[in-house]
Amino acid sequence: MTNKKMWMARGDGGRLYDAFQDRGIIAIGWAELINAQPGMSRKELAEIYARVRPDLKQGTIISGASQVWRFINEITIDDFCITYDPTARKYAIGKVTGDFVAKLDPQDRGVALLRKVKWLGEVDRDDLSTQTKNSLRSTLTLFQVPSSATNEVLAVLKRGPA
Repeated sequence: MTNKKMWMARGDGGRLYDAFQDRGIIAIGWAELINAQPGMSRKELAEIYARVRPDLKQGTIISGASQVWRFINEITIDDFCITYDPTARKYAIGKVTGDFVAKLDPQDRGVALLRKVKWLGEVDRDDLSTQTKNSLRSTLTLFQVPSSATNEVLAVLKRGPA
């Protein structure tokens, strides 16, 4: 049993799965919030987001700003992270090794806000219980994984392929 947090970071619906591993990162887009800083409030982030994206609905703005806020302020070094490749039906599990960094890459706006990660291995989706699979199913770009699912994922990773 672990008391560490685990964060799901979805890279553009799985498109960034290999890039995350190759570059040793987890990342989220929101290039519009490239000037976000640790300590900013959710309200400040939402106001910036609304100014640069007036075309978005208020709910979308609040959701995006909240996810950016969590990425910047709640994820800590040594937290676990997980990302998913829907094509291969596998999860990569890693440990956060770096603080929040904002980097605008004109070639890939999907990695504007990032953290360094040491990837520990992969777990097949089919090796997880239905309850854990369901808890990892959210469509949010970033969310905290429930502790029961975190414990199962780490146990399956430690055990190796079934």
